[in-house]
Amino acid sequence: MSPSGVDNVACQKCTKDKGESRAGEPLCFACANPARRRDWIQSYSSKVVTPRELRVSQVTLADIPHALAQKVRFNGHLRAMTYSVAQHCVMGAEQIAGPFKLAFLLHEVSEVYLPDIPAPLKPFVKVQMPDDFNGSGLLTWAQLEALHADVIFEAIGLGSLRHLIDTQEVREMDVQMLMTEKRDLASPEPEPWGIDVEPLPLIIDRCWDAVEAERRFFAAFAGLTSR
Repeated sequence: MSPSGVDNVACQKCTKDKGESRAGEPLCFACANPARRRDWIQSYSSKVVTPRELRVSQVTLADIPHALAQKVRFNGHLRAMTYSVAQHCVMGAEQIAGPFKLAFLLHEVSEVYLPDIPAPLKPFVKVQMPDDFNGSGLLTWAQLEALHADVIFEAIGLGSLRHLIDTQEVREMDVQMLMTEKRDLASPEPEPWGIDVEPLPLIIDRCWDAVEAERRFFAAFAGLTSR
């Protein structure tokens, strides 16, 4: 639900301005919050999404694979042009131990409605929260990512698994996937990365296009949740 109290509804003010009469219908986000008219984005599923204060009702399961399938790893700096976050999540989920498979598949959900910030910049990025936000007025990017993960896991009915994405098992697999991607998809390193972790034995010899990545993510999710 948007801060105005509604999502994806015919707005009584907007429709009146167009010469239509829809008295009694609620206001859209922009009309209910005129000072924050540009404080939202439109999601793939045609919902108002307020990135600084994501709400459960703004999240749709279909948004997750669709967005992650179109976001590339390494900020786009790979030889392979279509290696997506979705493929990273699916392939890592196939490699990790059973209890953590679903957690790894979903460990990048904070990137569904937020951009990824390169690691050297992330500690220095702060976000000013809305005046009515229940908490600190200034959040680090990592804190905002954590809030998004909290909301998305709750929205898709997996709130009890949220803590697993922060476990050592998931973090270690993430680094192993990183080093595997470096070996198979990146240009030669200009300097040592300083990460003493061996890549996985699997070889990433093909990058999926966005359609395939979205489909495979959905299939993996369905297989792990019986949905």
